[in-house]
Amino acid sequence: MKTNEILQMNITSMSGEGEGIARYDGMVIFVKGVVSGELVNARITEVKKNFARAEIMDIIQPSALRIEAACPEFAACGGCSLQILSYKDQLELKRNYVAEVLRRIGKTPVSVLKINSFEPYHYRNRVQWHCQDGKLGFYNQSSHNLAVCDSCLLLPQVFNEIQTFLNQQKLPVSLCHFTLQANEDTSLLMAVFCAEASCSRKEQQEYRKLAELLSMRFPELCSCFLNLSDRNNMLYGKDFVLLYGENHLPVNICGKKFLLYPSAFLQVNFAGCEALYNKVLEWADLCGGETIWDIYCGIGTISLLLAEKAARVTGIEYCAPAIEAAKVNAKLNNSANYSFLCGRAEDILPHEVKNGKKADLAVLDPPRAGCAPQVIDALISAAPERIIYVSCNPATLARDLKLLQENYELQRIECFDLFPQTVHCETIALLNRKQEDKQK
Repeated sequence: MKTNEILQMNITSMSGEGEGIARYDGMVIFVKGVVSGELVNARITEVKKNFARAEIMDIIQPSALRIEAACPEFAACGGCSLQILSYKDQLELKRNYVAEVLRRIGKTPVSVLKINSFEPYHYRNRVQWHCQDGKLGFYNQSSHNLAVCDSCLLLPQVFNEIQTFLNQQKLPVSLCHFTLQANEDTSLLMAVFCAEASCSRKEQQEYRKLAELLSMRFPELCSCFLNLSDRNNMLYGKDFVLLYGENHLPVNICGKKFLLYPSAFLQVNFAGCEALYNKVLEWADLCGGETIWDIYCGIGTISLLLAEKAARVTGIEYCAPAIEAAKVNAKLNNSANYSFLCGRAEDILPHEVKNGKKADLAVLDPPRAGCAPQVIDALISAAPERIIYVSCNPATLARDLKLLQENYELQRIECFDLFPQTVHCETIALLNRKQEDKQK
């Protein structure tokens, strides 16, 4: 098998990344843009020791599972790689993938895995467009080629209208990307222009004029910032300049009010986010006297929802602006039984445990890399009765569950499809400390 060789392949299954899987002379080949059951001609683009990658040339025999993508920009953009499957089949693919990863990596077989589904289109409350040659658009999958999609089906209509409006303006040459964040019903919007750090004062005035134009055309805009970035692979630089309106965006989640600041993280699907958080509350099953650790707490959303029914909640978060936002949100919701600690979880949690701190419940909501080993070790040492693990990456979830399985038993696990049309999926797991571990 050689690069650029064109081969006929039977697609026998699909990976968790939405790629078709074929086998040729004992080699596994991953092919984008195909569906299980198809016969295709594909060109080999990469050959490794144990696998290869290929791109589709033509479909000889389409699968009964294939449907026509609803988005006219599907091929050019590539962001919604599962749009050629019905939503029912997308859910089944994700369910099977999570179950397989739990079995293979976590050595945790799951007989029945529930997946919670939501509106498959127009669900995103946040978007980031990149800027090239004076136009805003999305990068093609695995490239920096821009696709100017002005009618993205994952976005609310007002987002698409703003993109179209800005693409009709003369955008500053220093613009790197532009971000929009909406509240729960898109009645309020926050915008961020991210520019190169070398942006001159004259150009900064151009951004201020753009913000004024936006606010006049779109009254939903309540906040607009300019961020100066040094392009060091971080989403934003540290400096934000308020161009228009308030310095925050108010949002309501599960009956509580939170203020979002431009660098804050929030789940991009409000309906899914509320369902996920309500599941955390349900599984926490609080009586009022519990002490809780919320590890990787962000702006304090889960912390403050739990604090209403617990004795004490301690949130741990590395991002300093997120911790400051969490403290503001606590005061906003009249919460007093909390503390927020700023620093790496792998530093703070072992320190807390070494100093004799305990918790009845630990909530984990780590980034895609999962929990640091020091966090797992500290949890095993502190031995909270229950752990609720919210994961955006089934592979690292499975890895961490395996590390915990000697001391904890998996009680419940569910998936939440917060990202329809894409390969991503959230998973939540409830673990109880094993009886024999309590007796040690």
